[in-house]
Amino acid sequence: QYVKQLEAGGVETFLSMGGWNYNCYPYLYMRYSVGGYGTSTPNYWKIQEFGGGSLSGCTKGNQYCYVCEPPSQHTSLDKSFSIFPEPSHSASWKAAKEYVE
Repeated sequence: QYVKQLEAGGVETFLSMGGWNYNCYPYLYMRYSVGGYGTSTPNYWKIQEFGGGSLSGCTKGNQYCYVCEPPSQHTSLDKSFSIFPEPSHSASWKAAKEYVE
């Protein structure tokens, strides 16, 4: 409904999956970006420091080596890295969420 309203008003609309915390998927980011290109990536030091230098050392317990946020930010895997905004009233949102889950 809202996308249609924007488009009807002449606004080109895109779905964006990004942001600092929002949509940062710690495991995937650690495995395929920070740790996916070897030890020379800029944030690989986090894997070295918090994961003992090994991707397998990055676990849920250390938020997959804190690649999305450092420990000082006190983020939570369950609450901090979610899609924003979450339009719970939207049937299409619910359908998309069920499809992904």
